[in-house]
Amino acid sequence: MSKRKSAKNKKGSVIVSLLLTNVVALILINLWFGYYDFGPSFVGTVSFQHALEDFLRAEVVLGGGFLVLFNGYVIIWNLFLKNQEKSSKSKRATQQANRKK
Repeated sequence: MSKRKSAKNKKGSVIVSLLLTNVVALILINLWFGYYDFGPSFVGTVSFQHALEDFLRAEVVLGGGFLVLFNGYVIIWNLFLKNQEKSSKSKRATQQANRKK
């Protein structure tokens, strides 16, 4: 029963860390593009409407792209590559045990 709880805790910690990483990355993307898109509008070189359009476009493209690519990588790693890593470790351990015999 404790193995089930530890597995749930690991999955929960992966989800929490994934959500935290997403939030922090989106905040940093917002700050970066907010500075570079709205800065010129405050100086008066670009209209506010143009700056807002550029900001929203950058948010959709880069924020959405980050979410899709990063979350896809984490999901693929947790579903497939993590299991392959465990199986390769167990194969190495079995090979080493056979060599000792």
